[in-house]
Amino acid sequence: MRIKVSTLLFICMILTACACAQSKPDSVGKLGPKIKFIEEEYDFGNLDEGLLARHEFKFTNVGEDTLRIQRIDPG
Repeated sequence: MRIKVSTLLFICMILTACACAQSKPDSVGKLGPKIKFIEEEYDFGNLDEGLLARHEFKFTNVGEDTLRIQRIDPG
């Protein structure tokens, strides 16, 4: 039981360290870019075959640095 508790504690420490590293300020004291979507999912419902379906996902940069989108992978 003691090994399980210490293993769980170690995992919690690693996860906490990772979370802190992601929000760490850069060299000029800014937090990096962070994308926030107005909606993350959209249900098109039932579509007839051959019809074009389109939806825009709007987002903002709530971070303190420039947000650069380098690749989009629709899927």
